[in-house]
Amino acid sequence: MLKAQAKFASDYHVDEDWKAVIDKYLNMRKLTKEMTEAFVDKVVVHDNLRIEVHLIYEDILNDLKSLSAEREAV
Repeated sequence: MLKAQAKFASDYHVDEDWKAVIDKYLNMRKLTKEMTEAFVDKVVVHDNLRIEVHLIYEDILNDLKSLSAEREAV
């Protein structure tokens, strides 16, 4: 377990700006305009009314999901 923890720590370093934004809104219970501006890059509404929400930190979230999956597989 310590080996997996050390690998995780050495493979991934959280962007400090992202961490500050997460910490700021961590315990918020309602979505605010300020939170939306902090996390949402753009919203795309398609002709069939399908909506895509592109997050500013989506790449970091995807990295964390991948690392989490790797840790669970160990």
